[in-house]
Amino acid sequence: MKKAISFLLVFSILFSFLSLFACANDAAPSEEKKTVVFLGDSIAEAVAGPTPFNEREHYGYYGIIGNINEFEYYNRAVSGSTTKNLLDYVQREDDGVQHLRSLLKAADLIHISIIGNDLLLSGRNRMLRDIARGDTTTLYARRDTAKENLDQTLSFIRSLNPNATILLQTLYNPVAEDSPLVPSSIRPYLADYGYTPERYHELMKIAVDELNSVLLGYIDENKESEETNPYAPIYVTDVYSEMEKAFENDRENWDRLFIEDGIHPSNEGHAIIADVLQTQITSLGFSGKNTLSNYKKLKVEQLERLYPAIENKNDIVRDIRSAKSLKEASSAYFDGTRNQNPKNELTLTYQGNHFEDTKVYMIEKLAIMHVELMGFVNPNKTYVRFFPDGKFEMTAELNATTTRLLKSTIDGSAPFDLGESADLDQLVPYLDNIFPGADQTNLKNLLTIFETAYGIALDGIDYEGETFRAMEEEFKTGGRILIPSSDLFGEKIHLIYKGQYKIVSVTSPLTKEKMTAIRLNDSINRGESYMQFTLTKKENGDEALRMIVDVLNFEVEASLRK
Repeated sequence: MKKAISFLLVFSILFSFLSLFACANDAAPSEEKKTVVFLGDSIAEAVAGPTPFNEREHYGYYGIIGNINEFEYYNRAVSGSTTKNLLDYVQREDDGVQHLRSLLKAADLIHISIIGNDLLLSGRNRMLRDIARGDTTTLYARRDTAKENLDQTLSFIRSLNPNATILLQTLYNPVAEDSPLVPSSIRPYLADYGYTPERYHELMKIAVDELNSVLLGYIDENKESEETNPYAPIYVTDVYSEMEKAFENDRENWDRLFIEDGIHPSNEGHAIIADVLQTQITSLGFSGKNTLSNYKKLKVEQLERLYPAIENKNDIVRDIRSAKSLKEASSAYFDGTRNQNPKNELTLTYQGNHFEDTKVYMIEKLAIMHVELMGFVNPNKTYVRFFPDGKFEMTAELNATTTRLLKSTIDGSAPFDLGESADLDQLVPYLDNIFPGADQTNLKNLLTIFETAYGIALDGIDYEGETFRAMEEEFKTGGRILIPSSDLFGEKIHLIYKGQYKIVSVTSPLTKEKMTAIRLNDSINRGESYMQFTLTKKENGDEALRMIVDVLNFEVEASLRK
């Protein structure tokens, strides 16, 4: 039954993370524009960090670089990826409008942020304890494995495209005295070996330096003379050094470069990375012609969109427009908006091509993390509906068995602690990104924001009844989501995701094959939305939809209802 309960949470959270993010342009790459592909982990994907989420393309460094240089740019990074995951990913065949392999073959520039999860996701605490007492065996094993994976990844990419310039981004060190990456459970042990909080940065530096040596070592080990080297160069994008300058010279500013999880770059952190990357691509001759003016325009547009009523808006605009560099423009924007709450709502414009008539596609496959969820839902009430005016609605109704089991489980252990079932504590560091400026003690307000900002609603809850009021009080005073009884739910429970869509023609940059994409909720973005369907036909000629979102292995397949 825990799977059914977690389904409610995961399905809605998935859309809150993924519904609005954008990363590429509609048209096939033109001869005039450079094609750039971003690969790697969550740093590159910019899912965790940019605030609010629906500004991912404008705050994430990949979007800044892509937009201000007017590149044809594609973000194909996947959060949580290790070097092994990246190797497996680049070896995949094309699948619908994502056409990863074709993009890699056609790219002029490929930027990769990877290797951090080789450190973070495999026994980090034990490794830190080992390093503290001088044992680097585990660290060196991680390093050597990462090196082997990276060698194979780069060799494979070069076999696809020997002409693309490749940039490898260094891992930065985000650890300070109060870092969540050094949990309280290991701090006494570290202290026994002289690593008190003021030395945590130094301790993590040992690990970071070893992993960065994989990137730097690759360059050194694969140097060939220009006469015999058939490949375009590989360079290192040195983000590490720039972050260290801030740590050493301006700790207050350095603290602002990361979100609460102590790992991912904040809006300001992404701006730092974008500045480092822009400097590099300029030196390599890839820069667009009007990058500074384009960046200023991007920041002014953001200011107008997110802070329309800010008192000193005219002064901020003036400072942005008078900036002599990307760094100065960033400082003007962030200094001017600091401690201000951004406007956070789903902007619907309904522009673009739409279906002439209402179309309903019945969902036949629904899976997250390779767990099939169709057994939990009513297949006759689980569908995607597109309207001629540009609106869409994707809904999943829990079936009678799941609803009955859900209610009996809640009543059997009431008050039911949803946090224990779904590990809500993992979300805490990201609440400011999901709900910037919101009262995080007001449960109803947070649920309302889900709908207004991300198009997500859980229909079937009695928000005016005594049960929900009791939940609100517990959430406000104790921070827990306790469900007192199943009276919270009605007879039918629907998870709904809604907003706007548009139909675009997508051409493979290599094969020139034309495909049709249906893109969801990308109203302010210049390119493809994070969530998009590939419109296909079955062997019998029936229309069908397919969507893959790699970050949670989220898969949806649907067929047109006749």
